Amino acid sequence: MNRSAVNFSPSNLDVERIRHDLPEIEVVYLPTVDSTNSWALEHLRDRSTGSVLVVTDQQTAGRGQRQNSWFADSCSLTFSLVTELPKHQSRFDPLISLSVAVWICQVLEAAVEAEGQTSRRIQIKWPNDILIDGKKAGGILIESLVGETEKQVIGIGLNINQAEFDFDASSAVLPISMRQAFQRTFERTELLVRIVSAIQHGLNRGQSDEEMLASFSNRDFLLGRSVVVQMGDTRVVGTCSGVNERGGLLVETEQETVTVFSGVIQSIG
Repeated sequence: MNRSAVNFSPSNLDVERIRHDLPEIEVVYLPTVDSTNSWALEHLRDRSTGSVLVVTDQQTAGRGQRQNSWFADSCSLTFSLVTELPKHQSRFDPLISLSVAVWICQVLEAAVEAEGQTSRRIQIKWPNDILIDGKKAGGILIESLVGETEKQVIGIGLNINQAEFDFDASSAVLPISMRQAFQRTFERTELLVRIVSAIQHGLNRGQSDEEMLASFSNRDFLLGRSVVVQMGDTRVVGTCSGVNERGGLLVETEQETVTVFSGVIQSIG
């Protein structure tokens, strides 16, 4: 995400409240950091038990998928949750990222609907972007932390209270914040606690793949749209028809149905 220019200066996150409301999670608050994911990968490798939440009010060199940059200030929510996956899930499972995106959307939707506004505008762009009105409001980056035990670093960045952005107008995906979309500010600490709780609850209760896929399908931004996907040296052109039971993107070309597990969506029609 490009650097944002804002005219709203919210207070910093309420760290004591976060610790009180998430008692089973160790909370590491860093006022400024290059990347919460990078910090977690460097400092928590030898930690063997328990989940850790690394959160900041300013991220200066965040990383998105395929090394895209994500800068964040105190109008954003930027954090990494370090946790173990349920035994039935592999770290290579594409459904993990889709599941996290669904749980984030459910929290944002509830916050919007609490004020009597419609939340149907919040969607997911496969595999890991949160969109509002087709513009990017957030992203997810999941990385493996291999030490005494193997954990996942679930990095999340969300645009919450920015009033405007300084961005390249030629960018394929334009940014948007919750404030811009719904014409009001949001309490970041409350959203953070709810999102982390939703992720922990979702991972622990063993949501069925069928239930998760149905929830994703209801928010699938690409469904029915024409797409161009770059898979290494292969270029796939067709219409998105959803995802399969393992979370792979289904693209209907003129010749066949192609399943994409890793690729770059270059254009959307």
